[in-house]
Amino acid sequence: MSIQGSRKRKADGSWEKVSTVLLEAPRELHVEQYAESHAAEIQVLSKKVADVGANKNIAQKIPIHMRRRAMSHNVKRLPHSIQQKATHLVGDKIRKTSRFHRRRPKNLRDEYNRRKRKHVWLETHIWHAKRFHMIEKWGFKIPWKPTMKSERACYRATSKHCLLQDKSFMCCVELQGEEKNLLEGLKHITHIDTGQTFAAVSCLKGTREGQTIVYKYDKYPWNAIGPVSFMWNPVQPISSDQNLKSTNQRQLWIWCHPGCFEDIWNELLVCLELKEGRISIQNVEGIFKAVNVEDAKNTEFNKINESDEEPYQEKFKSNTIAINDSQNLSMKSLTGSLLRFSLTGPQSVAVIVDTIVQANIVPASGNDDTKAWWKSYYGDEKLSLGYVAQREFLESLAQCQTPSELPRYSVIAMTTRDPRLSRPTTRTKIVANDSTLCQDKTSFNEKLTEEVSISPLWHEGIRDNVYKTMSTDYQVYEMKSELLVPGLPLELGDKESRIPVIIIQRPGVTSLVKSLGSDQTAGQGEGLDIILPKGWGMAFWLALVYRGARVGGLREEECNAFEERRVIFPNNLPDTKSGERHELDLEQEKVNKYNKIPPAKRPNFTKVGVNSPYRCPWNLLMKYWSNQTLSESIMDGNNCINGKDSQMAMVTDLADENGVKNSDINSQFYVLRNVKSLRHLQRLCSLDFSNKRSHITKMPTNVDLLKTLEMNHSQSLVAVKVEMVQKGCPGEFSSICIPKEEDMQRLMLDKNYGGPVETPHKDPVLIEKQKLKRDMKEKGIRTKVKIDRSLKLLSEKDCEYFQIGSRDMIGYLCSGGFSLGVGNGGGVGFVATIGLMKLLKLCENVSQNCVVLVRGNSSLQFRFAKLSVIL
Repeated sequence: MSIQGSRKRKADGSWEKVSTVLLEAPRELHVEQYAESHAAEIQVLSKKVADVGANKNIAQKIPIHMRRRAMSHNVKRLPHSIQQKATHLVGDKIRKTSRFHRRRPKNLRDEYNRRKRKHVWLETHIWHAKRFHMIEKWGFKIPWKPTMKSERACYRATSKHCLLQDKSFMCCVELQGEEKNLLEGLKHITHIDTGQTFAAVSCLKGTREGQTIVYKYDKYPWNAIGPVSFMWNPVQPISSDQNLKSTNQRQLWIWCHPGCFEDIWNELLVCLELKEGRISIQNVEGIFKAVNVEDAKNTEFNKINESDEEPYQEKFKSNTIAINDSQNLSMKSLTGSLLRFSLTGPQSVAVIVDTIVQANIVPASGNDDTKAWWKSYYGDEKLSLGYVAQREFLESLAQCQTPSELPRYSVIAMTTRDPRLSRPTTRTKIVANDSTLCQDKTSFNEKLTEEVSISPLWHEGIRDNVYKTMSTDYQVYEMKSELLVPGLPLELGDKESRIPVIIIQRPGVTSLVKSLGSDQTAGQGEGLDIILPKGWGMAFWLALVYRGARVGGLREEECNAFEERRVIFPNNLPDTKSGERHELDLEQEKVNKYNKIPPAKRPNFTKVGVNSPYRCPWNLLMKYWSNQTLSESIMDGNNCINGKDSQMAMVTDLADENGVKNSDINSQFYVLRNVKSLRHLQRLCSLDFSNKRSHITKMPTNVDLLKTLEMNHSQSLVAVKVEMVQKGCPGEFSSICIPKEEDMQRLMLDKNYGGPVETPHKDPVLIEKQKLKRDMKEKGIRTKVKIDRSLKLLSEKDCEYFQIGSRDMIGYLCSGGFSLGVGNGGGVGFVATIGLMKLLKLCENVSQNCVVLVRGNSSLQFRFAKLSVIL
């Protein structure tokens, strides 16, 4: 077979040979050789063609009249003629047990214990799993958000009624020993400049809960670990071992987030010089003896309720005790032994008062045969007088309208009845009675004494007794069904459980900056926390839900923090390990989601001028402003070299004091938590520079303050909140920039001025794509040019650059959006201290309020916002 090319006749009559693809083919084709070389492929192709319905199941190949539904899962239902073809489908399949067998209580409990080994379940997990989206975080299964749309409903609950949240994932560490020795060791991980410490006078009596921030051993202000809350036991712990009892022995509970539990545990071991050990079999009224970890392998230990405690033992050291024999100190984890519920809203007091009914400690009968914990505990005259004081305080709570009327962070102890006995049959909405409101608000401060805060919940023996003697739900419902009049409260006398609980007042926002001519609601975020013993979570949970409390998850906690304009851990603490880990996980999640979107449907961050759209590069921010400060020092005055040397010496000395390497000083930062400095900055940000009389007399003091801050806190970030002046709704990761003088002057002349617009930037990837297209077109190749448009993580980028916009960037927003309380956009974030001082100087020169420019990570439009410092 020969193939010839084609010819084309020219205009002059001559013939021209036209080249075709066939000319490049071989002149001859040997069919026999071609068939032999492709014999295997032809055989497979012929078999596929002959096999009709190759992509069908065996049961689908037989005629329709012979098909049965059971053939899809049972091979024996097939005709005998084709059963051999389906032999590969027959195997050793594990038969699933019946649903009747799986739903038995014992099998359900075993299955739940198996499933919660990896991530610990809360006691309210089953209730939440039916109504909430659950997420795995910090070793727990935590409710994230309700399955229904409830953002506005939850906000209404916090502002009008009550929002209920389960915070039992918070970890509790108990310290026991002499007060002097405890405070001597704990002072190394806190600092008095941040506000309260463990030695706060208002908290030592045990009537108030304290709040502080924990640092690594003598590393303040660097290396922050996380915020904690703490409370002291007002009385000495009960102990039958007189050798271990000291004259000034105290108990201290430290509540921390599970994200920083391990770091705080390790720091407490260092500062108190403790040695870890395992809890031994001997357990005398809550006073544990420990053995060394090396000897623990050959020792048998006591494991009470092993199926319940196993998850906490592995993750949160509930089977470990640390002791210091020389100073008589001990430490153990109470995670899992104590539950904590949070109620937010003005009607939280009304819901709590209606739920908690104080138990009777007087025996119902003359004989005292039953060995109840409350009979021996309240046999002490001092403790019985405390019970009377608690009853009077509970009666006065009924006259309280909102939690803000109570003393701040007050600790109130109660011994309550079983809430299942007085739970309403239908869900009702409890509100405060206006006719019984108390007019004298100072009476609560007078009634808050040490007797009101004394609680038997501090003693482990009592907690275990309350857990073991708890009646099952089946027993309670059986006794309720035997009542002559259904719906009446059930009276059991001495057989009824007495549950010790602790109520903690949580104050809301007390002072907020006015915006848009209106003030936010005072007391936003106020509420109560209730601490319960383990095992009683669902009993109190249902009692609170049946009284109208709306339930929220972790997302609602973040929304409440945004409405209150406060920072939360670990989302808004970038100088901690947990905060950094949260930023990395969030960036990875958002980048993966971004790369799945087609390029035409997602924003081009390079053209917008955003280097890291899903992460706040704090290290680059501090490095940029440190270089800016050094440049200004070089250009300043007569002796520029001395200025540079003094600045570098200041930074180096500050790093040496806090254990930071000189080579990494530009990439290190910390959050400014000095209360005195923050108050000064807050005052400066609130000054009206347009009114010269308000600040002209304070200018020398302000200049000295700014110089002091520049010298002592040049590597720090300041927590700020922004409120949009006009329109605009900033989102997460939005940038905070310093406006130029012409921007401020234009705003003063025109109040409706929206703000400047950033010039679009050039995208080198698009330029490269257009160049490749031109090259391919010149070569006559018509193929689609593909380039890599995927977004990389900030840590994977080759070149690190920061300032790429037309306005100086001083910080970022960690959270932002539309505020339902204010009715306008706003956010919470951090700014560099040096950049904030430059902004204040600019506002003074222009005679304008503290105004910044905020720009979203996918927009070119700047918007004006008012900036204020968060304490």
